[in-house]
Amino acid sequence: MNYRLIVCDDEPAIARNIADQITVAWENIQDENEQFKNKSLELSLVATSFEEVAGYIVAHDVKNAIYFLDIEISKDKSSKTGVDLADFIKSRDENSQIVFVTAYDKYAPLTYERRIGAIDYINKNQHSECLIKRMTQTLLDCVENINENIDDTVQYFSFKWGRQYQKIKVSEIYYLESNNLNHKLNLIFASGESEIKGAIKTIDKENDFLMKVSQSCLINPNNVQRIDLDEKKIFFPDGSSVYYSRSNTNKIIERFGR
Repeated sequence: MNYRLIVCDDEPAIARNIADQITVAWENIQDENEQFKNKSLELSLVATSFEEVAGYIVAHDVKNAIYFLDIEISKDKSSKTGVDLADFIKSRDENSQIVFVTAYDKYAPLTYERRIGAIDYINKNQHSECLIKRMTQTLLDCVENINENIDDTVQYFSFKWGRQYQKIKVSEIYYLESNNLNHKLNLIFASGESEIKGAIKTIDKENDFLMKVSQSCLINPNNVQRIDLDEKKIFFPDGSSVYYSRSNTNKIIERFGR
């Protein structure tokens, strides 16, 4: 498989240098991993502006690409930033892999606020050797994500998080529970939790892998660790638990046994 790479920094020389360092990082991956010998990383574009990247990915309908973006891609504060560009990229390709390369760590919180879901934040002022080492690991993470997301055998649950649509592996989901405080749902999964928009009834209807255990809760039966029939509680690997309703007792026993 071939992977596409796009680099953007408002300084042409720095953009080219980042591209060259990524190329070295990819060569290191190929030298150390036999499975990458017949795979290539195609440098599709080295750009210096939001407009250049946006125009290119629209014209070429770019999908499943890896992006290394400077957060501050313009000295003009009224111009679009690398975070704006990442936002645009994600709207066109949810499987894009975003890596921010910046000289200022202070901008990282902005990407969290916008919920971009970047793979990494790399300080480009590091020594070249350290930078390439970091890029090598980051590229491996990007490739792994791309491969998993285009694998038809892996199932995903999609949901809206902030302004973006996100997805998570079905195998990682523990349960969803109504949050009566803000009329949203709490999604609990193997590596954390998130508040999402949606209704229990609708999600239950659209997702066969989930099991409704009460009016306010859906569980992934495959991740249930144990059941307490006396307390009517369902436990999960992270130690969390939910109650099931009395009316669902027979369904619980039928699914999990006594």
